[in-house]
Amino acid sequence: MTASSLARGLAFAALMASPGAFAEPASEPAPASAASSSPAPAPAAPAAEEEDWDAMIERRRGEIDAAEEAALTKALEWVAEAPGRRFAAKGVRADRDAGEVTLSAFTTSLRPGNIAEFALITFQSGHEYEAIFQTVASADDIERALAFAGMAPGRPVSAPVFRFWPRGERVSVSVSVDGGAERALEEFMVDARHDGAPFPVEGFVHVGGLPGPGGTNLVDSAGPGSIVPSYNEPVTLFDVPRLAPQSDVYESVVASKLVPGRPLLPATVRFRPEPRPAPLPPHRVRDVALRLRADGGLALDGAAVAPRDALEALRRMVVEDKLDPFVSFSWDGDATVAAVRRAAALLLAAESAGAGIRVDAPPEGFPYYKAFLPDDEWRDRANRYTQPCELRFAPDGAVSLVAISEKWEGESLKPALSVEEFSLDSPASLPDALARHSPPNNAVLLVFAPGEKRWSEIEPWLSVSRGTHPLVRIFID
Repeated sequence: MTASSLARGLAFAALMASPGAFAEPASEPAPASAASSSPAPAPAAPAAEEEDWDAMIERRRGEIDAAEEAALTKALEWVAEAPGRRFAAKGVRADRDAGEVTLSAFTTSLRPGNIAEFALITFQSGHEYEAIFQTVASADDIERALAFAGMAPGRPVSAPVFRFWPRGERVSVSVSVDGGAERALEEFMVDARHDGAPFPVEGFVHVGGLPGPGGTNLVDSAGPGSIVPSYNEPVTLFDVPRLAPQSDVYESVVASKLVPGRPLLPATVRFRPEPRPAPLPPHRVRDVALRLRADGGLALDGAAVAPRDALEALRRMVVEDKLDPFVSFSWDGDATVAAVRRAAALLLAAESAGAGIRVDAPPEGFPYYKAFLPDDEWRDRANRYTQPCELRFAPDGAVSLVAISEKWEGESLKPALSVEEFSLDSPASLPDALARHSPPNNAVLLVFAPGEKRWSEIEPWLSVSRGTHPLVRIFID
């Protein structure tokens, strides 16, 4: 979370989205009761001994890391038994024939009822105070193992490009703690907002992280070191299969009674592709192109359809074929602003219904669909918490830029506003006008246009300003 005026501009983007030890055991495993739903509480260290407690935890972590390094030799011998069919790195193995990845992990000190921002993090994360499991394997090695086993990555969420849904195939993740029974990773989390309702067991979206320094995975060098979060995290290998912005779900996901509450218990984490037996399509992710035509009709993947039929086709993809349809929404140049707004409202209703429809990032040259659904309160300048410039299209074809300045006086709870309006003769004049009059670090542009205005008459203006003002809100004037 950043501060000051930059955060104000970025906040508009958020509003536009709101309505995101594999070592072989040396002895017999501990009894399954160690990971039962009646966990033994972690020993509480007296305050005076807190430093010794922390030192002990750090020493044990070091021992686990060293043991994993030593176990790698044995793992490489396992790989040599089936060249090209097996993969091993510190803390992680992949078996191509079995189509699975096995990861060595251990418990943190998190107790049942504690906030669980992460189900699984890396060794260097620093977020073990809000994570259930931790692994010595690097994110880069885990991702290489997943790819080796045939689990291709998708894409993580990215608010700057209006990608609010994690994209990728589902992966089932299970955990065995201290030799106990294998349980779905979701079972270690519950929803505190709904009286401890179980976290839905739906698998996790394999997004794969992002490229980092020297070709490594960015998860190892930036962000919270997330392997599996409980919210939509932009720097992670996996994500939850739903809209779950951190600001919306923080404190809502907590550790379940299955979490032992004792640190450094060994755990084995297993990743397997989601089963998709025939007649289901082999891949869950489906790209869908939805376009508004100039006559007000819709086209779904190029075929003309009525709005109701388009929604029914999307519903069947979700319910019958178990697909995640990622909808790319665009419109013809002769479509009016009012028509685009109506289509956007229909799409918002479909996405908000929880039916599995995912609106993807907009195609090149188009704004995010929620740009046409602004909060009407922002029409009143006094209701805005920041004062971006306004681009106004008059019914007679004139175009102007309006700049609003704030002046705080005395003990007033609201600033006095002064307004200046500048005529623009062509789209080429807009970038310079914005450079002179737009508030610093404010990437928002409010557009006011008649409902009958065609998109082709507005798009050239937004195109030249997109580099500095990508966050637009379009009001029907």
